[in-house]
Amino acid sequence: MSHVSAVLLVLLAGTMWAASGTAAQDFYAQSHHLPVELTQVRLFLSSGLFFLLAWWSGGLQRGVRTLRHSPRLLLRMAVHGILGIMIVQFSYFKGIAAGDAAATTVICSTSPALMILYLAARHRRLPRMAEMLTVAAAVAGVFLLVTGGDLTRLSVPSDCVVWSLVSGATFVFAMIYPVHLLRRFDRFFLLAVCMLFGGIALLPVTQAIADVGAFFTAQTWFDLFVIIGLGTVVAFFAF
Repeated sequence: MSHVSAVLLVLLAGTMWAASGTAAQDFYAQSHHLPVELTQVRLFLSSGLFFLLAWWSGGLQRGVRTLRHSPRLLLRMAVHGILGIMIVQFSYFKGIAAGDAAATTVICSTSPALMILYLAARHRRLPRMAEMLTVAAAVAGVFLLVTGGDLTRLSVPSDCVVWSLVSGATFVFAMIYPVHLLRRFDRFFLLAVCMLFGGIALLPVTQAIADVGAFFTAQTWFDLFVIIGLGTVVAFFAF
């Protein structure tokens, strides 16, 4: 894949994730469902769609054969599904519920700066000048957003700030951890299994998936299409 194609795919993924945030904000306004319920429904339905795509591409059969030979890989997939996918989405939706989609998305965009700091610590080196400027710009941008330049108050609810930072930090993990898994599995199959693990992990908290029909109303079906179809299937595939 060319560098230009890769950049365009990342831009597509980012745009779809941002669209899902706006749709989630409207979904909360139109329904009584909680972020944890929306997260579980999103994960289970998206998992089903990715299983269909894996079957269509032939990745389902290859993935099952790989797991038969190396069943321990299921544990790594569970880790990515819970820490790298479920918590990212849940904390993102919690941030939107506590504040708004715009603020949450901007704060979450600190993840590249967090990635720079992580890699610098991992390789025991100081960030390069361009990287340091990137981190400084990200911190300054979030500072201006949450305070409006006034140190005595927050213009964004503190819960929104905390959940958004959690989402950004766990997104860094989601970018790094599955690299070795992508070498072993078809991307559709990997996403299907990991999202299934993420949805299962929420069962002790909520069983919203059992009443999934209640989510699709005349006021919310388009929001769910954007959140699940565009913000999950298209976004994760492109990324």
